[in-house]
Amino acid sequence: YSLLSGQITPCCQVKDVIDPAWNLFERPVAEILRLPSYENTRFNLWNGLFPAYCGGCWKTQAGA
Repeated sequence: YSLLSGQITPCCQVKDVIDPAWNLFERPVAEILRLPSYENTRFNLWNGLFPAYCGGCWKTQAGA
């Protein structure tokens, strides 16, 4: 997801900047997707390793 500021976030519910390098006004999306920090975040989410800011989301609960 992208905020109006150009920041990419892993979810539409996340409104905070996760990584300043994930900005569409500063680099193309293909480059952002290849950044190690972005790849690591995607890997963790896919494998159920959720960051603290996901704690209240029903999708991060067991069995979701």
